[in-house]
Amino acid sequence: MYPGQAQNKPNNNVLWIVLAVLAVAGCACLAILAAVLFPVFSQARFAAQRSMAISNLKQSSLAVLMYSADWNDRLPPGVSWVDATFPYAKNDLIYRSPAASKVDKAAYGFAFRKELGLKKIAGYRDPDRWAMIFDSTILIRNATSGLETMPQPGRYGSGASASNGVAFLDGHARSLLDEDRSNNGPDGNPLVR
Repeated sequence: MYPGQAQNKPNNNVLWIVLAVLAVAGCACLAILAAVLFPVFSQARFAAQRSMAISNLKQSSLAVLMYSADWNDRLPPGVSWVDATFPYAKNDLIYRSPAASKVDKAAYGFAFRKELGLKKIAGYRDPDRWAMIFDSTILIRNATSGLETMPQPGRYGSGASASNGVAFLDGHARSLLDEDRSNNGPDGNPLVR
């Protein structure tokens, strides 16, 4: 190089442009990945809440059945069903709906079917269809009501897959879709009484 002659510097602009394009493409890929995964995580959260609710309902129904075994086949009084069955459960959390208590920690969210209070289980022909404990819009302890207080749409899921948890008089518990409440079984009788 001669004195006074301009020095040629290598042009690094191409490298910076390539890096910028890769950064933008990486951000776009992350946005697409997030758009795909967020609904999956939401569905997994609903499924976990639904499973926990079914487990709580099953345990609550078993506490009620143990109570009735000790009280000459009679169900607990509706107005104090949680208090009456608590000695058989020993855990207050099983009387709480996970979806209701997520919004309000003091909320219970399950109700006992009011027309079953103090009745004998043997008096029901098909106990596998009689809803006994269920998700309810009444959030207090010892809630008692009819099935009309079941949340619409259901607490767990969204759209056509929205469901509520229900424990039946025979002790089993399951998730119940909104339309199942009005459908009939193969014998022509309602699926849920």
